[in-house]
Amino acid sequence: MPRRPVVRALILGAGAALLILLVLFAIRQFSPQSEAPREARNAFDPAAYAAPAAAPQLDAPQLASAMEVVDAMLSLAQLQPDDYVIDLGSGDGRILIAAARSNGAHGLGVDIDPAAIAQANRNAQNAGVTGLVSFRRQDLFQTPLQEADIVTLYLTAQVNLRLRPRILAQMRPGTRVVSNEFDMGDWHYDQRQRVGASNVFLWVVPAQVDGDWTLTEAGRSVPLAIDQDFQRFTGTAGGGVRIEQGRLDGTRRRALALAGLALVWGAMLWLGTGAVDRAVLDGLYAGGDQLRTTIALVLTRFGDPDLLTLVSALVALLLIARRRFRSAAMLLAVSLPGRLLVDLQKALIARPRPDAHLHLIGTRTDSFPSGHAASAVIVWVTLVVLLIPEDSRWRRPALAAALLAGLVAGISRPMLGVHWPSDVVAGWCFGLFWLLLLSRLAARLGDRPTPISPS
Repeated sequence: MPRRPVVRALILGAGAALLILLVLFAIRQFSPQSEAPREARNAFDPAAYAAPAAAPQLDAPQLASAMEVVDAMLSLAQLQPDDYVIDLGSGDGRILIAAARSNGAHGLGVDIDPAAIAQANRNAQNAGVTGLVSFRRQDLFQTPLQEADIVTLYLTAQVNLRLRPRILAQMRPGTRVVSNEFDMGDWHYDQRQRVGASNVFLWVVPAQVDGDWTLTEAGRSVPLAIDQDFQRFTGTAGGGVRIEQGRLDGTRRRALALAGLALVWGAMLWLGTGAVDRAVLDGLYAGGDQLRTTIALVLTRFGDPDLLTLVSALVALLLIARRRFRSAAMLLAVSLPGRLLVDLQKALIARPRPDAHLHLIGTRTDSFPSGHAASAVIVWVTLVVLLIPEDSRWRRPALAAALLAGLVAGISRPMLGVHWPSDVVAGWCFGLFWLLLLSRLAARLGDRPTPISPS
């Protein structure tokens, strides 16, 4: 009997606690502050950009480009998925966010106003592009521009003129600068587009060709003097021949690089296994030297296709576990077909392995091109690009280490007597060719954010 009141009290207390929890849950669930569904909270609406709080002294007023102007700027700049965009005076981040969401481009926004940086980071998080863009509080006149493919501006005419020497000195020929409303003084724009009441200007950074040159053809030399004014130039050639209305439209370095790598690959195929190949092979061969053989056996592991396939699969699983599906797709789309194409080349060309020396390691396939050299370049460079952010100070050293891994893996093959040196050079060329060829396509793979609708 005496236990009954205690039990009853416990039951009543538990019931009251449960009732309180239900009431709190109902208030939280149906209150106006939380009645928006999760999809709405995660949705991104360009109209929701909030003006930053009171800002410090700025070089340009804190004005935001209209979304139709943002779209026109990116279209005029011919934004590509693998472009790296730097927005100087990024404000609320809308230009970079649009570039990331519509094209999957990467970028960096800089602004001197901490409130604007905080707002841009919130907008990037709401838009789901924090893995593609970053924002940094920095003086725009101190921002390095060497890595930029595109620089976007909405500043003033005076600030544009102050930035112009840095743009011409630091940006690569063929990269693009696009500005809302303000031009670059006597550096005439390459294109202009009217968008509503706004003007959008585009410049293509010209190569520097000013000065005296010598043209040589068929044993004849012709002096050439160039007088350059930004992308326009005049000059004289030979005996007073006048050059008028010359114009530079940037460079096409990717196409030239692909053509050059293909030519070297072809040269290694047709000229390989000759006297030079044999002499280099004899010089590199490590047989009879235990230390050099051991070093070669260690270095060759950096390019082992089986090991690198396993590494690629494990890193892809790790990326998937971290919900980086796009990066995982990029890794597999670059590494696995690359290896298959190397095996296909070996089968079609069917070059025999060198037989001048005893092979110090086993082999299973034909000789041309070197799978170790190609696989090392493809996999290690891809891993660096995917795992280390573009603005990290470790990015360049890591890329250098990746290329070094490809170099030593390739050199180890003639040391072990299993490849002609021309096989190795061809393997390096194919690896670089494959990376360059897929550098635009790979950025389109996987889960890309939904494009912005300016409505």
